[in-house]
Amino acid sequence: MNANNLSWLRRAPLLLAAAALAACSSDQQPAPVAQQPQAWTLVVSVSKTDAPIVDATRGVGTNDDGETLVSRWTAGTTVEVYDEEDNRVGTLLADASESGTTLLRGTITGASYTPGESTLTLYSPAKTLDYSGQTGTVSSISAKDFVTGTITVTSVNMRGNMMATTGCTFQRLQAFTKFTFDFAMKSLQITADGLVGSPLTVTAASETATYYVALRNTEPGVKKQYSFYGTSADGTTTFIGTKYGTLQHGDYGRTSVTLQPSIENGNTSTWGATPDEENLGDIYL
Repeated sequence: MNANNLSWLRRAPLLLAAAALAACSSDQQPAPVAQQPQAWTLVVSVSKTDAPIVDATRGVGTNDDGETLVSRWTAGTTVEVYDEEDNRVGTLLADASESGTTLLRGTITGASYTPGESTLTLYSPAKTLDYSGQTGTVSSISAKDFVTGTITVTSVNMRGNMMATTGCTFQRLQAFTKFTFDFAMKSLQITADGLVGSPLTVTAASETATYYVALRNTEPGVKKQYSFYGTSADGTTTFIGTKYGTLQHGDYGRTSVTLQPSIENGNTSTWGATPDEENLGDIYL
């Protein structure tokens, strides 16, 4: 055996091992690279319709006749943004506007959005509905003007990290109602089956017979029994009453409610007592 053959035999095991390693490595697929979330700049044109109320500071308020709710936007009104998996991906802020139409500006995060397919859901001022803390004024219901809507991504600029979407017409998640009572009261409780926050307590700055209240019922359009319990400023006189009605989200209604004085220095009435519908008739909020 010559020297060349001997050298090749000595190298053969090494060459075979190298070939085996190369074969193994060629069978392995590279691990996919996960897309990293990034921030996208977003400007959205949105609107909300008048409810047939306007507050100069926020949300809604009355016009000259004092009875029509007109939509407005205060600068910095928050709009929470959620993706299709219901993950909160950002918050937009509204430009000031004396009408229901405005622009929302801000950034959202996300790894991937597909134009024409990906959707985002907007909630203003927040997704969590909270109707507590009302004072019976137009200003206080303005702070409870919860709205929602959906937009679709139309284009994505990867270089500038900018996104464009369709516009959005918001839908209100509650009704606004002006209640006129027989007696002036300092505070009012409203209870009803399906009423969010029931019993809903409304405390006025001073005694009044007129209360503007934002109300959400989880069964809009269904006739319900609404019970009212009022308390005077001195806390000793109470008033009770019941009325039947329907609530439609987005509506503004007006109604009068007849109350009866309860027992001073302590109320012994039972909540939820069935009223005499025949005498009340079909009264709608």
